[in-house]
Order: sequence, then structure tokens, then C-alpha cells
Amino acid sequence: MATTTDSTTRTERLLTLRNRLPGLFAAGSYEPLALSGAAAEHIIAFRRDSGDEAIIVIVTRLLMDIIRGDLGTFWPGGLANYNGSNAQHVAFATQYDILPNAEDPLYTFAVNTPVNNKEAKIHGFELAGQYFFGDSGFGVLANYTIVRGDIGYDVTSDPNENQFALLGLSDSANAVLMFEKFGLSARLAYNWRDEYLQNLNVGQWRNPIFVEAFDQIDLNVGYDINDHFAVSFEAVNLTGEDVRWHGRSDKQMWRLEDLGPRYALGARYKF
Repeated sequence: MATTTDSTTRTERLLTLRNRLPGLFAAGSYEPLALSGAAAEHIIAFRRDSGDEAIIVIVTRLLMDIIRGDLGTFWPGGLANYNGSNAQHVAFATQYDILPNAEDPLYTFAVNTPVNNKEAKIHGFELAGQYFFGDSGFGVLANYTIVRGDIGYDVTSDPNENQFALLGLSDSANAVLMFEKFGLSARLAYNWRDEYLQNLNVGQWRNPIFVEAFDQIDLNVGYDINDHFAVSFEAVNLTGEDVRWHGRSDKQMWRLEDLGPRYALGARYKF
């Protein structure tokens, strides 16, 4: 018996465990466990085994009979004395014994530990430049970054085997038209990033997840009204470009981020 929040949390944990150990829940052996105690008939307990994996599940049944006072030894006064506190839950749970069988194997714990995987190398270079046209206040800025790694993801590989690959590697570029004069600062920027590997070995079929090439146009304008007060305007993704993710094939859409322009107004005062 648990509050709604506790029940939801426990259900989420059980579903997470089911996703981590699908073979145990789907094909593991089923063995009912012997129970003792005054309310044994209100408990269901069983064990599942699959290879080196095992789980014991304990759930209540017909619990309202206990709450209403049919087994008043746990909550004297029955329903009128039940308040759902953790202390009452613990008192109830400790009334039962799960009896082991002589042939039970030793309990096996699944422990995950981060380790250094494989060695890989990243190399690349960046070209960048900036130029202002005399005293006009106008200028341009541009850069291009090239990134390469010596280990990529093979989309034709066996989906039953994990792969090692470098994540997040892609080329990118920016081009900016600028104006800086008379207290006015303005920048119109074009930003682009090529496709990159965002994740790998996802799900049962060890799928990769790629984020497709993406570009957007941003605008930033600021004006100093005087030495103390300044205002600004910012627009991000002016043309409302979307971001698309896919799996092994670009036809296997994984996720679509339906984005729109974002605008912000700002003001700053210096004392």
C-alpha cells in the first residue's frame, strides 16, 4: 500500500528494470515463493531466473480486508485507525517472511561501472577572419571549422553488436555582417552545422542517432542611449528552421524538433 507518488515512483523503477532486463521478464523461469504469517494470503511473491539474472517480486492482494480491520492486529481499530503513514507500511511489510529454498543460487548483482573504452583520435582546423571597411562601421566576420575522427559509425554493421564511435563531430561555419558606430551595434549571422552522430547503441538493435545538418539566421541589435542606459533586441532562428534526427537511414526519423523564431528585448542601466 502506498501513496500515489510512491506508487508511481515504484512503477517507474520496475518499468526501467524491465527495459534493462527484457529476457528475464519475458522468458525467465517462474517460481512461487512460500509465505508465512497471519496475513500470508494477502501477499503474492514469486521469483524469476534467467541465466545469471534473478528477480524477486512481492505484491499485496485484497489489502482492503486488512485495512477494514479483518486483520486488526496490524492496525487496531481497522479503517478508522489507518492513516497511510510510512510507519504503518513498514509495520505491515515486516509481518511476513520469505522463506528460501535449499537449491536457491547465490544472489547476483548487476553493477555498471564507467571504464575507458577504446582509443581514438580527433583532428581538425579552423579558418577565421574579420574585416572592417574603413571608418564606415561595417564589417564582416567568417569562420569555418573542420573536424575529423579516425573512428566513425558503420550503419551497415550487425545490429546485434555494439559499436564504438566518436560522438558530436561535424564541420561548422559562421558568417556575420556587422555594424559598430554611433552607439549602435548590430550583427546578422548565418550559422551552419553539418550532420553529426549524437548517440549510439540505442535500444535492442543498437541503433545510432544522427542529427541532420542544420542552419539558422540570427540577429542581434544593441543601442547605447547614453553612458548609462542601453537597450537590445535579439532574434534567434529568424526563418524558423527545424532540426531532424534519424537512425541508420535518413528515412528512419527518430525525432523532429519543430522550432520557430525566438525574440528577446533587453535593457541595461549602469550606475
